[in-house]
Order: sequence, then C-alpha cells, then structure tokens
Amino acid sequence: MLKPKSWECYKLEGLSEFLKLHIRPQEESFLLVPFLAKSPSCPGVNCDVESLSRRVVKANASRFIFVARDDAELEEISRETSGTAVEIVRGNITDQKTLRAIFDPLPRSSSGLALINPKGYKKLRWSIMRKLSCYGSNWEGYKMELVIFLPVDMALLRNLTREDCQSSLDRFFGRLEWREIREKRAGGLDFEKTRDALVNFYLDNLKLLGYHFVETYRPLARAPYQVFWASDRHNELRNIQAAWGKPRYLPCELFYG
Repeated sequence: MLKPKSWECYKLEGLSEFLKLHIRPQEESFLLVPFLAKSPSCPGVNCDVESLSRRVVKANASRFIFVARDDAELEEISRETSGTAVEIVRGNITDQKTLRAIFDPLPRSSSGLALINPKGYKKLRWSIMRKLSCYGSNWEGYKMELVIFLPVDMALLRNLTREDCQSSLDRFFGRLEWREIREKRAGGLDFEKTRDALVNFYLDNLKLLGYHFVETYRPLARAPYQVFWASDRHNELRNIQAAWGKPRYLPCELFYG
C-alpha cells in the first residue's frame, strides 16, 4: 500500500494532464479554485511536488481565480502564484458577496471550470455546489463545469455511522436519503458496496443540478478518492481516464518501496 501522501501526488499529476487535454486555448475561459489545497510533502525524499495553485496557472485558460478565506490563505496563494496574472477574492465561497465578487466582473461569454479539492468533506456543503452551478452560467446558459475530488474512503466512509457527523453529512449531501446508506452500512453492508452506494448517490445529486454530462471515475483500483465531472457541453470521461487511469512512478514510491 502506498503512503497516503502519494495519492495526493497522483491526483495532482493527473490534474495537470487533464487540464492540457480539456482546455481549448481558442475559447475564453476561466479556472476557479474555491478551496486552498496544500501541496503534499515527502520529507527525506528528493521530490519537489508542485502545488495545485502552481499547476492551475500553467493551464491555457484566460483567467485564474482563487478564493482565500483569510489573510494566511491570501498570503499563501500570492506566494504560490507569484509572477502570474491571477485574481484572488478574499471571502467565503458560501457568501453572496464573495460570489458576486467572483462572477460579476466576468464576461458573460466566458466558460468556467471549478476545481474542487476540499480537505475532508465538511467545507463542501451541497449549497456551494448549487450556487456554483447557478452563478457560473454563461450567456448561452451553460453552467460552470466541475471537477470534484471526493475523499470517499478517507472522510465519508470513516464518518458515515458516527452520530456526531450526521449534521455535517446532511449539509454535504443536501438530501437526507443518504441516511438509508448509513443504515445499510450499520446493518452489515460491506465496504465496497457502501462506497459504490455513496458514489452513486453523489452522482445522482449532480444530475439533479441539471447537468447534461455527469461522470465519475476511481483513479487506479486502490485510490481512496473519486473524481467527478459535471458539464453541460462535454463528456470528458475519456480524458479523465487518460489523466488518472495510468500508472505513475514517483520518487517517494521508490524510496518507501
């Protein structure tokens, strides 16, 4: 089994490749990063892992927008993206004022892609997904495209049957029907079937937002997270499989064996 930090490296390497495959330079587009995700670290290994922020600004998008919740995140994003033309909006992505600061200055002709890579699940309330799908629409009515990295194994399954996590899971899923999966898990449903049920439930949630193309993919067989895609214009399952479905050999894997 790989060290947990290796999964973050795989995720970021796949993201770099996906952005190259997906973004069309001739289109006016913007990339939105609503959550700051810290870069994985490999102490004792000669492995310089590029952060999500640095990878994003290398893409062929017209604009890059980051959301910083506080001064510390603002400073970190500024440092990570130094020397590049980025826009940093300070605030909470759930607030109306922050959403207007993000979307009001954008041309109505531009198409957006949000990269959602939360640490855990508690920050990713379903109300955020609804707002992004509504506010990010362009003049043709196409909703903002979404790439979501969902920590299914590390966060959702671990906390699924904990009583003190029920309210936060309600906010995450946005519908109470997920509790039926919790009851089946408590009744003895095995790990993989529970995982599949949670993934399918989240997939159905995205479909209820009205997206025309909703896909999901588990990177490699052992990945503890799931990649979700939602779009009104593009079916990107093939590019997602190309980006996150290939083996990658990282220095830390050679080091740890």
